[in-house]
Amino acid sequence: MKLAVFGGTGFAGSAVVDEALARGHEVRMLARDPSRVEATGERLTVVPGDVRDSAAVAATVEGCDAVISTLGPRRGEKQGADFLAEAMRNILHAMEEHGVRRIVAISGAGITLPGDHKPIVHVLAGGVVNLLARSLVTAKRREYEVLSASPVGWTAVRPTRIVEGPATERRQVSLDGSNMGMRATRGDVAALMVDEATSPGHHRQAPFVSS
Repeated sequence: MKLAVFGGTGFAGSAVVDEALARGHEVRMLARDPSRVEATGERLTVVPGDVRDSAAVAATVEGCDAVISTLGPRRGEKQGADFLAEAMRNILHAMEEHGVRRIVAISGAGITLPGDHKPIVHVLAGGVVNLLARSLVTAKRREYEVLSASPVGWTAVRPTRIVEGPATERRQVSLDGSNMGMRATRGDVAALMVDEATSPGHHRQAPFVSS
């Protein structure tokens, strides 16, 4: 498959790019600074540009089978709370324009949805996160609202705290969060996101993932 990746130079995003390439997929990724792209190979295409530029986003999505977004808020920008929602709108518009019907986006365990049954330790941790990183949670919630209102086939992956590490056999995936651990390796997050992009198992759902 050919996958469009946004946020591919970040901590989780670079693992997604590596995972997709390791599985033999083609990757087309948008990068504000192409010099930050660590992955190499003939199956990787880097499109220079900004996710707020609709033309650059369309050029990244065109010809792809699915989209993966690991975008996070940009620090130091006044519009940070709206950046992710704006970026998601641009991506979804490009998908509609080019007939792409599948997107997997990274969200966060701090986003609470109807039907969640998080362990008390996660409820308490979520309260701390909301207190200390209110802008991050707000930005991710607005992004999710845009994504979930779209008619495309979407999955919003909600990892617990992402840490360094490869994909493991301990990966836990849960729709209600009842069995999730306290952290998720970036390898496990990447593996689930590529799984969902290529063989969807959680259509229009937001599974938690931990290691």
